[in-house]
Amino acid sequence: MDILVNDVRIDFTLENESTLGEVFTELDRWLRGNGHVVDTVSIDGASQFSDDTSWHGAPIVGVETFSITARSLREDEVHEIETIYQYLDLLRRVLQSGSDAQLADVLAEYSYVAQSLPRYAPSAGDALSAALDGVTVENGERAISVVAPLLAILEERQRELLEPEREARATATALRGALAAVESVPTQLQSGEDASAMAAITTFTELAGKILRILPLLLEISPDMAEANVDGQTMDAFVAGINATLGEAVDAFGREDFVLLGDLLEYEIVPRMGALLDHLERDE
Repeated sequence: MDILVNDVRIDFTLENESTLGEVFTELDRWLRGNGHVVDTVSIDGASQFSDDTSWHGAPIVGVETFSITARSLREDEVHEIETIYQYLDLLRRVLQSGSDAQLADVLAEYSYVAQSLPRYAPSAGDALSAALDGVTVENGERAISVVAPLLAILEERQRELLEPEREARATATALRGALAAVESVPTQLQSGEDASAMAAITTFTELAGKILRILPLLLEISPDMAEANVDGQTMDAFVAGINATLGEAVDAFGREDFVLLGDLLEYEIVPRMGALLDHLERDE
């Protein structure tokens, strides 16, 4: 049986698979591991509907060609962001100059956005839902104030997906400045300059989170980067470690454990993020 993905024959070794459904499951797992998802399936030239699984139990014996078209998961994310953006932009315009009847029609479609939005703006879903509770055109100012920054966040996420290399360069430059500022945080915390320290930490955390979001996209473009040595580790191991350390820092910040926070910044986060930036700048 020939197996094709996007009209290209692939060398896919069948092991214990005996049905087409088992072959499909393994191909789907393989594609997802490579950043893709199944779009369509055809068996010996006959298209199969995505919601019809009746063919899954059919034996592979006698089948000559099993063909799949696949699309990038990144394409799915770009499309989803665009859909959410268009919805929120419409919501904002209706709140600004529409009628309550139009608002009711828009809010009837909100469940999809409520489910999808946290993937791109994790802390925003609850705030938006709260702002829309009991909203009318007359009292919609609060909801508008929540929607406006969300649109900017979605634009940023879309740029990251569409132009990851450009966004990585711009973020790395900004992060250099933030690293310099955050080096002073332990001293600021000890001397009571809490406001300055918090501002530096907030800026640094946002930029660090962005560069770590973009890294998997860069690895798609340059798979060899995954094996690169960053601070004595592969890229995957480095990202896992720095994410864990940033999580510790966030917890310390929430508990107002400024001694631990200062230590994490000075001895772990700042030097390790500096090593990452050095690596990214060498690869430009």
